[in-house]
Amino acid sequence: MIDKPTTSAEDDTPHRDDPAEKPATGRALPLSGPPDERLPLIFQNQDRLAHIDDPIHRDVSALAVSGRTLFATCDETASIERLIFDADKGAFTDHVSFPLGSIFDLPDGIDGEMDIEGLEIADGWLWICGSHSLKRDGPDGKGLAGLDDIDWDPNRAFLGRLPLLDRGDGVFEPVALVEPVGGERREAAALKMNDKGGPMRRRLEGDPLLGPFMSLPCKENGFDIEGFAAHGETVWIGLRGPVIGSHAIIIELQLKEKKSKARRLKPQKIDGRRYRLYGIDLDGQAIRDLRFREGVLYLLSGATTDLEAMQAVYRIEQWPPETDIVPAHKVERVLDLPVLRGSDHAEGLCFFRRQEGWDMLIAYDSPDDDRIDDDNCMVEVDVYPMPSAGK
Repeated sequence: MIDKPTTSAEDDTPHRDDPAEKPATGRALPLSGPPDERLPLIFQNQDRLAHIDDPIHRDVSALAVSGRTLFATCDETASIERLIFDADKGAFTDHVSFPLGSIFDLPDGIDGEMDIEGLEIADGWLWICGSHSLKRDGPDGKGLAGLDDIDWDPNRAFLGRLPLLDRGDGVFEPVALVEPVGGERREAAALKMNDKGGPMRRRLEGDPLLGPFMSLPCKENGFDIEGFAAHGETVWIGLRGPVIGSHAIIIELQLKEKKSKARRLKPQKIDGRRYRLYGIDLDGQAIRDLRFREGVLYLLSGATTDLEAMQAVYRIEQWPPETDIVPAHKVERVLDLPVLRGSDHAEGLCFFRRQEGWDMLIAYDSPDDDRIDDDNCMVEVDVYPMPSAGK
């Protein structure tokens, strides 16, 4: 667990309208140049995978990398996709799909949509988090009345982890159990799930800040997880919605594995509650992904709704913070991403190390046609250099 002093939300943090908190370079929004390069992700055709119906390369929602191994998710499935970087080809290939229903008891079955939006690799674990969100159906020929249908997919309430088996040469495999000789036994575990919505939604319905938004669908400022970071047994969950008073919300959980026949994760109490909230002043932008590295938290931002909006990468030094509000002057914007109408909505962020050093990889929802090759089930992710402090 990570211990730190706590303070009231009513502290001496400058108000966001205080000119003293606005650095001279903080409001200019020149777009960064094009990425240094693009790297292809090449998947199997969905027709070869019994548990997948949709083209994976068109719906990549999250990324995580360790060594040469990249894990990705498609938000229409209940599986984890693994690819291996081939330096000679300059691409991630050798795709293998791992259906999570073969390891976990999913309430909506192996084919039920999980809407996985959070992936993280930390301390030899692959963490996986669903959106936990409601969704609104389209008109579907019913006119305006068709929009009143709000659905819940119970697999979306997933939050769990898998141990990673080291196959050597930078290749890792997610497995149900690792029991090395003389080492630590590790077994897959998750929060308890049910048809009604899972323990996280149920607990947050009573929160004075988040409660009013729990019955709203995603992309309408309803509760919607899209970012995930981890360190030890502590996880941070970034919300696309709600954005409250221009502040994006991060939820902290300190999880403990409950030893039982069905391995469970259970949140521990933090200051009397089983979670902690942080508000991050992103000028009204929402969180689309999170990454924690060497004490620094990186945030990929975008719009809460389906509107076109600014999208950027931010960093917060010395995470977790000492107060539950992080004002704008303590959030450093390190990369502005281009905005296209109707495509390339930044959704996944991870770090990848090659001989040249560390890079940031960014994947997109609704990828633009120029980064898609349907014949080869390929999508390209953007590569940017890792920002340095103060850049």
